Amino acid sequence: MLPAMKVVTIIALVALLGIACTKAEDRKSATTAAPGDGIELISTGSPVAARTLRYHLAKGTKTPLELVLELDLEAGGRGGKMPTLVLTTDIAADEVLPDGSARIRTAVANAQARERAGSVVPASTMGAMAGQLIGTTLTATLSPDGVLSRAKVDLPKSLAPAVAAQLDQLTQNLEQIAMRLPAEPVGVGAMWSSRNTMALNGIDLVTVTTVTITAIDGDRVAFTSKTTVTTPDRTVDQQGVTMSIKDFGGGGSGAGTIDLSRMTMTGSLHSEFRGRLTAQGQTADMKMAMTLTTRSW
Repeated sequence: MLPAMKVVTIIALVALLGIACTKAEDRKSATTAAPGDGIELISTGSPVAARTLRYHLAKGTKTPLELVLELDLEAGGRGGKMPTLVLTTDIAADEVLPDGSARIRTAVANAQARERAGSVVPASTMGAMAGQLIGTTLTATLSPDGVLSRAKVDLPKSLAPAVAAQLDQLTQNLEQIAMRLPAEPVGVGAMWSSRNTMALNGIDLVTVTTVTITAIDGDRVAFTSKTTVTTPDRTVDQQGVTMSIKDFGGGGSGAGTIDLSRMTMTGSLHSEFRGRLTAQGQTADMKMAMTLTTRSW
């Protein structure tokens, strides 16, 4: 999964978890790989024209990418459909290292909200919030097999403190957001799974994504994917109030085409998440449905 796409996914997850807690005990660093994390090849697929898939960005490569997010968010019976969020980002390869790794930079060039039928929030309100993301820059080093390292998020100085605090979660997880590629040569029909553990608001989320290759045409690789997200039940503390979070998790499916020479994706992803929060004798069910569509040109 490409960085800009996963960034929006993480923002949405932060929004859901932010309803539940702002502080948790025993926070684990997301930069430390958890036992069991990594990639596992399930099938190499057809041997016809099989090859080793690798990212290979040229220095100076620049690609615009549009992300369109439709989000339904509910907690304790409140909420509903949100306006459509549209982000335009620019992805650039600033430097290519001798081992083929690329120093990439993703910048949010524009962010706006569009009216959506049945939305419970005015598009103007969300648009004002989304506008604060303009100027956000994400840098990282991408290895040929899809491992991101030395990740960093630079936020606009004008960003509201509350928004900045939520987006700070990105810094903890950026090194886990690229689509991992197997070491072995693969062909059409190849399948592999990757497991990542990430920390959001002090809660460890375990994501397992299974990718199936449906076509390979030069640098363009078409795929389908299925993802599950789980986390153990746990108790957290929010401003002195003890809360229990249970049954949090979900998953989704997607399909698209990645370009190994530009690290972009055209396609869509649909995910659903849920959780149950109990505090001071009251229980609230939370759920989120998200559809994310991307295109580059």
